[in-house]
Amino acid sequence: MSRTAGSPGRMPGRRPASPEDRTTVQEGIVKSDRDQGVTLADLAGRDFANVDETAQIMRIDQRTVRRRCEDGTIPAVKVGDWRIPVSWLREQARVAS
Repeated sequence: MSRTAGSPGRMPGRRPASPEDRTTVQEGIVKSDRDQGVTLADLAGRDFANVDETAQIMRIDQRTVRRRCEDGTIPAVKVGDWRIPVSWLREQARVAS
């Protein structure tokens, strides 16, 4: 892949590193700041969670969340993308513990 004339030292299609891309080493595990995940505490005061937040909380893939919303296994409303009630997520967390 060749570099573009106006961007020495940078490959096309790549964005420069940002503070969110920092990595930390903790107990031998390298984690990006983006991988910290969402918790139910992060959703305090909100009525709905999006698909990404739900997937992180439930530790399942986003495609699985969407599929379960479509078949009614996860109660959700579709406003652009699916919105899942935070109250339902809290209820699932109580059942699992």
